[in-house]
Amino acid sequence: MWRASCALLSTVNGLDKGKVNNHEYRQQQVTIQQSVGQVKASTDPQSLALRRLVSQVATVVRARRSEGLTGVHRAPESATACLLKVATNEFGYAKTVKHKQIPLIADRMIEPDPSIIPIQMLEHLPRPESIYYSSEANVVNVAGKSRELAWELEARFSFVGGSEAEYIKYLGSAKAIPLWEWSLASAVKAFSGISTVVKKDNYTQRKLMMQCVSNYWFDDVKKRSNLGMGGGSALARAHFGKNDSAIASLDEDSAFTFIETPKWMWYWCAAPPLEARKVKHLLPDSVWGALSSPSELVAPLYRRLAMGSSHSVHIIMQINLHTIGKALLSFRWPTTTADRDTDDFEKPSAVTPALSVAPQDAPEDALGVTLDPDY
Repeated sequence: MWRASCALLSTVNGLDKGKVNNHEYRQQQVTIQQSVGQVKASTDPQSLALRRLVSQVATVVRARRSEGLTGVHRAPESATACLLKVATNEFGYAKTVKHKQIPLIADRMIEPDPSIIPIQMLEHLPRPESIYYSSEANVVNVAGKSRELAWELEARFSFVGGSEAEYIKYLGSAKAIPLWEWSLASAVKAFSGISTVVKKDNYTQRKLMMQCVSNYWFDDVKKRSNLGMGGGSALARAHFGKNDSAIASLDEDSAFTFIETPKWMWYWCAAPPLEARKVKHLLPDSVWGALSSPSELVAPLYRRLAMGSSHSVHIIMQINLHTIGKALLSFRWPTTTADRDTDDFEKPSAVTPALSVAPQDAPEDALGVTLDPDY
Protein backbone atom coordinates (compact mmCIF):
# COMPACT_ATOMS: atom_id res chain seq x y z
CA MET A 1 0.00 0.00 0.00
CA TRP A 2 2.85 2.39 0.80
CA ARG A 3 4.42 1.89 -2.63
CA ALA A 4 1.08 2.47 -4.32
CA SER A 5 0.58 5.66 -2.29
CA CYS A 6 4.02 6.96 -3.27
CA ALA A 7 3.37 6.21 -6.93
CA LEU A 8 0.02 8.01 -6.91
CA LEU A 9 1.47 10.99 -5.05
CA SER A 10 4.27 11.18 -7.62
CA THR A 11 1.65 11.37 -10.37
CA VAL A 12 -0.32 14.09 -8.56
CA ASN A 13 2.81 16.16 -7.87
CA GLY A 14 3.78 15.94 -11.52
CA LEU A 15 0.54 17.45 -12.80
CA ASP A 16 1.76 21.00 -12.26
CA LYS A 17 4.75 20.25 -14.49
CA GLY A 18 2.62 18.83 -17.28
CA LYS A 19 3.88 15.26 -16.89
CA VAL A 20 2.79 12.29 -14.85
CA ASN A 21 5.48 9.71 -15.61
CA ASN A 22 8.46 10.99 -13.66
CA HIS A 23 10.61 7.88 -13.32
CA GLU A 24 13.25 9.76 -11.30
CA TYR A 25 10.88 10.14 -8.38
CA ARG A 26 12.17 8.56 -5.17
CA GLN A 27 10.36 7.49 -2.08
CA GLN A 28 12.43 9.79 0.13
CA GLN A 29 11.17 12.75 -1.90
CA VAL A 30 7.57 12.03 -0.97
CA THR A 31 6.11 14.75 1.15
CA ILE A 32 4.76 12.17 3.56
CA GLN A 33 7.61 11.80 5.99
CA GLN A 34 5.52 10.45 8.80
CA SER A 35 3.88 7.08 9.12
CA VAL A 36 0.32 6.52 8.00
CA GLY A 37 -0.81 6.79 11.58
CA GLN A 38 0.79 10.22 11.97
CA VAL A 39 -0.89 11.42 8.80
CA LYS A 40 -4.28 10.44 10.18
CA ALA A 41 -3.59 12.46 13.34
CA SER A 42 -2.77 15.67 11.42
CA THR A 43 -5.34 18.36 10.59
CA ASP A 44 -3.53 20.79 8.25
CA PRO A 45 -4.81 20.86 4.61
CA GLN A 46 -1.80 19.08 3.13
CA SER A 47 -1.94 16.24 5.62
CA LEU A 48 -5.71 15.95 5.15
CA ALA A 49 -5.16 15.59 1.40
CA LEU A 50 -2.49 12.98 1.98
CA ARG A 51 -4.73 11.13 4.40
CA ARG A 52 -7.50 10.96 1.84
CA LEU A 53 -5.06 9.80 -0.84
CA VAL A 54 -3.72 7.01 1.39
CA SER A 55 -7.27 5.99 2.32
CA GLN A 56 -8.32 5.77 -1.33
CA VAL A 57 -5.23 3.77 -2.22
CA ALA A 58 -5.90 1.35 0.63
CA THR A 59 -9.43 0.80 -0.68
CA VAL A 60 -8.18 0.05 -4.18
CA VAL A 61 -5.39 -2.26 -3.00
CA ARG A 62 -7.80 -4.29 -0.89
CA ALA A 63 -10.36 -4.45 -3.70
CA ARG A 64 -7.80 -5.71 -6.20
CA ARG A 65 -7.45 -8.86 -4.14
CA SER A 66 -11.07 -9.79 -4.75
CA GLU A 67 -12.36 -11.39 -7.93
CA GLY A 68 -14.23 -8.32 -9.06
CA LEU A 69 -11.25 -6.22 -10.19
CA THR A 70 -8.63 -8.79 -11.14
CA GLY A 71 -10.02 -9.63 -14.56
CA VAL A 72 -12.85 -11.73 -15.93
CA HIS A 73 -12.82 -15.11 -14.22
CA ARG A 74 -13.92 -18.33 -15.77
CA ALA A 75 -13.38 -20.92 -13.09
CA PRO A 76 -10.83 -22.28 -12.79
CA GLU A 77 -9.13 -20.03 -15.37
CA SER A 78 -9.25 -16.30 -15.99
CA ALA A 79 -10.05 -14.87 -19.39
CA THR A 80 -6.41 -13.88 -19.96
CA ALA A 81 -5.14 -17.34 -19.06
CA CYS A 82 -7.74 -18.85 -21.37
CA LEU A 83 -6.68 -16.54 -24.19
CA LEU A 84 -3.00 -17.36 -23.71
CA LYS A 85 -3.80 -21.08 -23.32
CA VAL A 86 -1.90 -21.44 -20.06
CA ALA A 87 -2.84 -23.10 -16.79
CA THR A 88 -3.28 -21.18 -13.55
CA ASN A 89 -2.20 -21.97 -10.01
CA GLU A 90 -4.32 -21.93 -6.86
CA PHE A 91 -3.93 -18.14 -6.61
CA GLY A 92 -5.22 -17.49 -10.14
CA TYR A 93 -1.81 -16.60 -11.61
CA ALA A 94 -0.63 -18.10 -14.88
CA LYS A 95 1.93 -20.88 -14.66
CA THR A 96 5.02 -20.25 -16.72
CA VAL A 97 6.21 -23.15 -18.83
CA LYS A 98 9.89 -23.29 -19.68
CA HIS A 99 10.84 -24.68 -23.08
CA LYS A 100 13.67 -27.05 -22.42
CA GLN A 101 16.30 -27.51 -25.07
CA ILE A 102 16.57 -31.08 -26.30
CA PRO A 103 19.16 -32.85 -28.45
CA LEU A 104 18.86 -32.14 -32.15
CA ILE A 105 17.25 -34.97 -34.12
CA ALA A 106 17.42 -34.34 -37.86
CA ASP A 107 14.31 -36.34 -38.81
CA ARG A 108 12.16 -34.40 -36.37
CA MET A 109 13.22 -30.92 -37.46
CA ILE A 110 10.43 -28.88 -39.05
CA GLU A 111 11.31 -26.58 -41.96
CA PRO A 112 9.17 -24.94 -44.68
CA ASP A 113 8.40 -26.71 -47.93
CA PRO A 114 11.51 -26.29 -50.14
CA SER A 115 9.32 -25.78 -53.23
CA ILE A 116 7.92 -22.51 -51.85
CA ILE A 117 9.84 -19.46 -53.02
CA PRO A 118 11.04 -17.35 -50.06
CA ILE A 119 10.28 -13.66 -49.63
CA GLN A 120 13.19 -11.33 -50.37
CA MET A 121 13.62 -9.18 -47.30
CA LEU A 122 14.81 -5.99 -49.00
CA GLU A 123 12.00 -6.09 -51.57
CA HIS A 124 9.22 -6.18 -49.00
CA LEU A 125 10.49 -3.80 -46.36
CA PRO A 126 9.37 -0.17 -46.39
CA ARG A 127 11.76 1.94 -48.46
CA PRO A 128 13.67 3.53 -45.52
CA GLU A 129 14.20 0.14 -43.86
CA SER A 130 15.20 -1.48 -47.15
CA ILE A 131 17.86 1.19 -47.69
CA TYR A 132 19.11 0.76 -44.13
CA TYR A 133 19.45 -3.04 -44.29
CA SER A 134 20.89 -3.08 -47.79
CA SER A 135 24.31 -2.05 -46.48
CA GLU A 136 26.37 -3.82 -43.83
CA ALA A 137 27.92 -0.50 -42.80
CA ASN A 138 24.52 0.79 -41.65
CA VAL A 139 23.82 -2.12 -39.31
CA VAL A 140 27.20 -3.07 -37.85
CA ASN A 141 28.41 -0.70 -35.15
CA VAL A 142 31.80 -1.45 -33.58
CA ALA A 143 32.13 1.81 -31.64
CA GLY A 144 33.04 1.17 -28.01
CA LYS A 145 32.90 -2.62 -28.37
CA SER A 146 35.54 -5.20 -27.54
CA ARG A 147 36.75 -8.07 -29.72
CA GLU A 148 37.72 -9.98 -26.60
CA LEU A 149 34.13 -9.84 -25.35
CA ALA A 150 32.87 -11.00 -28.75
CA TRP A 151 35.26 -13.97 -28.61
CA GLU A 152 33.97 -14.85 -25.15
CA LEU A 153 30.39 -14.78 -26.43
CA GLU A 154 31.37 -16.99 -29.35
CA ALA A 155 33.12 -19.49 -27.09
CA ARG A 156 30.10 -19.73 -24.82
CA PHE A 157 27.14 -19.70 -27.19
CA SER A 158 28.39 -20.99 -30.56
CA PHE A 159 27.67 -24.66 -30.02
CA VAL A 160 25.54 -27.43 -31.53
CA GLY A 161 22.79 -28.71 -29.26
CA GLY A 162 23.20 -32.30 -30.37
CA SER A 163 25.59 -34.81 -31.85
CA GLU A 164 27.79 -34.02 -34.84
CA ALA A 165 26.21 -36.89 -36.79
CA GLU A 166 22.69 -35.49 -36.39
CA TYR A 167 23.97 -32.01 -37.18
CA ILE A 168 25.47 -33.17 -40.50
CA LYS A 169 22.38 -35.25 -41.25
CA TYR A 170 20.17 -32.20 -40.78
CA LEU A 171 22.33 -30.00 -43.03
CA GLY A 172 22.15 -32.65 -45.75
CA SER A 173 18.37 -33.08 -45.63
CA ALA A 174 16.29 -31.85 -48.57
CA LYS A 175 14.33 -29.47 -46.36
CA ALA A 176 17.47 -27.80 -44.99
CA ILE A 177 19.66 -27.48 -48.11
CA PRO A 178 17.82 -24.37 -49.48
CA LEU A 179 18.27 -22.61 -46.12
CA TRP A 180 22.06 -22.76 -45.99
CA GLU A 181 25.06 -21.59 -48.03
CA TRP A 182 28.53 -23.08 -47.49
CA SER A 183 31.64 -20.96 -47.02
CA LEU A 184 35.16 -21.17 -45.66
CA ALA A 185 35.13 -20.66 -41.91
CA SER A 186 37.79 -17.99 -42.28
CA ALA A 187 35.30 -15.80 -44.17
CA VAL A 188 32.67 -15.92 -41.41
CA LYS A 189 32.18 -12.75 -39.37
CA ALA A 190 30.08 -14.18 -36.53
CA PHE A 191 29.24 -17.72 -35.48
CA SER A 192 25.90 -18.62 -33.93
CA GLY A 193 24.82 -21.54 -31.82
CA ILE A 194 22.16 -23.92 -33.08
CA SER A 195 19.84 -25.87 -30.83
CA THR A 196 16.27 -27.14 -30.78
CA VAL A 197 13.12 -27.04 -28.70
CA VAL A 198 10.21 -29.41 -28.93
CA LYS A 199 7.00 -28.13 -30.53
CA LYS A 200 3.50 -28.40 -29.10
CA ASP A 201 3.02 -31.93 -30.39
CA ASN A 202 5.86 -32.97 -28.06
CA TYR A 203 7.63 -34.73 -30.94
CA THR A 204 8.72 -32.44 -33.77
CA GLN A 205 11.45 -29.88 -33.21
CA ARG A 206 12.06 -26.24 -34.03
CA LYS A 207 15.57 -24.88 -34.35
CA LEU A 208 16.99 -21.93 -32.47
CA MET A 209 19.83 -19.80 -33.81
CA MET A 210 21.65 -18.07 -30.95
CA GLN A 211 23.10 -14.98 -32.63
CA CYS A 212 24.75 -13.59 -29.50
CA VAL A 213 27.90 -12.46 -31.33
CA SER A 214 26.14 -10.68 -34.20
CA ASN A 215 23.67 -9.13 -31.77
CA TYR A 216 26.65 -7.66 -29.95
CA TRP A 217 28.11 -6.13 -33.11
CA PHE A 218 24.83 -4.94 -34.65
CA ASP A 219 23.51 -1.50 -33.81
CA ASP A 220 20.75 -1.21 -31.21
CA VAL A 221 17.47 -1.95 -32.99
CA LYS A 222 15.56 0.18 -30.46
CA LYS A 223 16.84 3.21 -32.33
CA ARG A 224 14.55 2.16 -35.20
CA SER A 225 11.58 0.85 -33.23
CA ASN A 226 10.87 -0.24 -29.68
CA LEU A 227 8.14 -2.84 -29.90
CA GLY A 228 8.58 -4.10 -26.35
CA MET A 229 6.38 -6.73 -24.76
CA GLY A 230 3.11 -4.81 -24.84
CA GLY A 231 0.63 -7.57 -25.62
CA GLY A 232 -0.52 -8.21 -22.07
CA SER A 233 -0.67 -4.55 -21.10
CA ALA A 234 -2.64 -3.77 -24.27
CA LEU A 235 -5.29 -6.29 -23.23
CA ALA A 236 -5.33 -4.87 -19.70
CA ARG A 237 -5.99 -1.35 -21.01
CA ALA A 238 -8.80 -2.40 -23.34
CA HIS A 239 -12.32 -1.26 -22.44
CA PHE A 240 -15.45 -2.92 -23.82
CA GLY A 241 -18.92 -1.47 -23.86
CA LYS A 242 -20.58 -4.86 -23.63
CA ASN A 243 -19.90 -8.33 -22.34
CA ASP A 244 -18.56 -9.81 -25.58
CA SER A 245 -16.08 -8.73 -28.22
CA ALA A 246 -14.63 -9.85 -31.55
CA ILE A 247 -10.87 -10.07 -32.01
CA ALA A 248 -9.00 -10.60 -35.27
CA SER A 249 -5.65 -12.38 -35.09
CA LEU A 250 -2.87 -13.04 -37.56
CA ASP A 251 -0.65 -16.11 -37.33
CA GLU A 252 2.02 -16.84 -39.91
CA ASP A 253 3.51 -20.29 -40.27
CA SER A 254 7.34 -20.32 -40.24
CA ALA A 255 7.26 -16.57 -40.77
CA PHE A 256 10.93 -15.95 -40.05
CA THR A 257 12.17 -18.87 -42.15
CA PHE A 258 10.24 -17.70 -45.24
CA ILE A 259 12.22 -14.44 -45.35
CA GLU A 260 15.56 -14.52 -47.16
CA THR A 261 18.06 -11.95 -45.92
CA PRO A 262 20.61 -10.01 -48.02
CA LYS A 263 23.84 -11.89 -48.65
CA TRP A 264 25.99 -9.78 -46.35
CA MET A 265 23.88 -10.93 -43.37
CA TRP A 266 24.62 -14.61 -44.10
CA TYR A 267 28.20 -14.18 -42.90
CA TRP A 268 26.92 -12.83 -39.57
CA CYS A 269 24.76 -15.91 -38.96
CA ALA A 270 26.95 -18.95 -39.46
CA ALA A 271 26.38 -22.22 -37.62
CA PRO A 272 29.37 -23.90 -35.93
CA PRO A 273 32.04 -25.03 -38.42
CA LEU A 274 32.88 -28.55 -39.51
CA GLU A 275 35.86 -30.22 -41.14
CA ALA A 276 35.45 -30.09 -44.91
CA ARG A 277 36.13 -33.79 -45.39
CA LYS A 278 33.11 -34.67 -43.24
CA VAL A 279 30.69 -32.67 -45.39
CA LYS A 280 32.37 -33.03 -48.79
CA HIS A 281 29.10 -34.34 -50.26
CA LEU A 282 27.40 -31.05 -49.29
CA LEU A 283 30.06 -28.59 -50.45
CA PRO A 284 29.87 -26.85 -53.83
CA ASP A 285 32.87 -27.18 -56.12
CA SER A 286 33.83 -23.53 -55.56
CA VAL A 287 34.24 -24.07 -51.80
CA TRP A 288 35.97 -27.45 -52.10
CA GLY A 289 38.42 -26.05 -54.64
CA ALA A 290 39.34 -23.14 -52.36
CA LEU A 291 40.42 -25.43 -49.49
CA SER A 292 44.04 -25.69 -48.51
CA SER A 293 43.44 -29.15 -47.02
CA PRO A 294 40.49 -31.53 -46.50
CA SER A 295 40.64 -30.90 -42.77
CA GLU A 296 40.13 -27.15 -43.14
CA LEU A 297 37.02 -25.81 -41.47
CA VAL A 298 33.94 -24.82 -43.44
CA ALA A 299 30.73 -23.30 -42.10
CA PRO A 300 27.06 -23.28 -43.15
CA LEU A 301 25.71 -19.74 -43.52
CA TYR A 302 22.04 -19.28 -42.66
CA ARG A 303 20.27 -17.52 -45.51
CA ARG A 304 16.98 -16.83 -43.78
CA LEU A 305 15.85 -14.53 -40.98
CA ALA A 306 16.76 -16.16 -37.67
CA MET A 307 14.59 -15.80 -34.59
CA GLY A 308 17.71 -15.31 -32.49
CA SER A 309 18.63 -11.98 -34.05
CA SER A 310 17.82 -8.80 -32.16
CA HIS A 311 16.64 -7.22 -35.44
CA SER A 312 14.37 -10.06 -36.57
CA VAL A 313 11.16 -9.01 -34.81
CA HIS A 314 11.59 -5.42 -36.02
CA ILE A 315 12.15 -6.62 -39.59
CA ILE A 316 9.19 -8.98 -39.71
CA MET A 317 6.89 -6.40 -38.12
CA GLN A 318 7.96 -3.79 -40.67
CA ILE A 319 7.21 -6.23 -43.49
CA ASN A 320 3.84 -7.18 -42.02
CA LEU A 321 2.72 -3.62 -41.31
CA HIS A 322 3.89 -2.43 -44.71
CA THR A 323 2.14 -5.27 -46.57
CA ILE A 324 -1.06 -5.07 -44.52
CA GLY A 325 -1.08 -1.30 -44.95
CA LYS A 326 -0.87 -1.63 -48.71
CA ALA A 327 -3.67 -4.20 -48.67
CA LEU A 328 -5.94 -1.98 -46.58
CA LEU A 329 -5.15 1.03 -48.75
CA SER A 330 -5.95 -0.86 -51.94
CA PHE A 331 -9.37 -1.88 -50.62
CA ARG A 332 -10.48 1.67 -49.87
CA TRP A 333 -13.63 2.49 -51.82
CA PRO A 334 -14.17 4.81 -53.53
CA THR A 335 -10.60 5.57 -54.61
CA THR A 336 -9.75 9.06 -55.82
CA THR A 337 -7.61 9.67 -58.87
CA ALA A 338 -5.05 11.46 -56.71
CA ASP A 339 -4.72 8.46 -54.41
CA ARG A 340 -4.30 6.14 -57.36
CA ASP A 341 -1.40 8.18 -58.74
CA THR A 342 0.50 8.46 -55.46
CA ASP A 343 3.92 6.85 -55.15
CA ASP A 344 3.81 6.32 -51.38
CA PHE A 345 3.44 2.59 -51.80
CA GLU A 346 5.21 0.15 -54.05
CA LYS A 347 3.48 -1.55 -56.94
CA PRO A 348 1.77 -4.89 -56.24
CA SER A 349 3.90 -8.01 -56.41
CA ALA A 350 3.21 -11.69 -56.83
CA VAL A 351 3.40 -12.11 -53.07
CA THR A 352 0.57 -9.65 -52.50
CA PRO A 353 -1.92 -10.38 -55.30
CA ALA A 354 -4.72 -8.61 -53.45
CA LEU A 355 -2.99 -5.24 -53.78
CA SER A 356 -4.64 -3.90 -56.91
CA VAL A 357 -5.63 -0.46 -58.16
CA ALA A 358 -8.52 0.66 -60.29
CA PRO A 359 -7.92 0.38 -64.04
CA GLN A 360 -7.19 3.55 -65.97
CA ASP A 361 -10.45 3.33 -67.94
CA ALA A 362 -12.64 3.06 -64.85
CA PRO A 363 -15.68 5.38 -64.82
CA GLU A 364 -15.19 8.70 -63.07
CA ASP A 365 -18.02 10.92 -61.85
CA ALA A 366 -18.15 14.69 -61.62
CA LEU A 367 -16.53 14.72 -58.17
CA GLY A 368 -13.35 13.08 -59.43
CA VAL A 369 -14.05 9.79 -57.67
CA THR A 370 -13.03 6.67 -59.58
CA LEU A 371 -15.24 3.63 -59.09
CA ASP A 372 -13.51 0.29 -59.36
CA PRO A 373 -15.73 -1.94 -61.57
CA ASP A 374 -14.22 -5.04 -59.95
CA TYR A 375 -15.23 -3.99 -56.44
